[in-house]
Amino acid sequence: MHRYDLEYIKLLNRVMKILRIRMLIAIDTVNTSAKIERKSDERLEKKDILWKLFLIYIIIYSY
Repeated sequence: MHRYDLEYIKLLNRVMKILRIRMLIAIDTVNTSAKIERKSDERLEKKDILWKLFLIYIIIYSY
């Protein structure tokens, strides 16, 4: 192998390591935002359930 080939392979390995790390960071960011979204969805569901119970309470006691 030529000396330039070895330098090229080293450079490619370094670039691949950087890309791998960036991909892992991106995956972690997506997972974190998905967890945050899931929590906000659960809060919305709880609010929705409470709102429905409140409406049922109003309907029952208005008669």
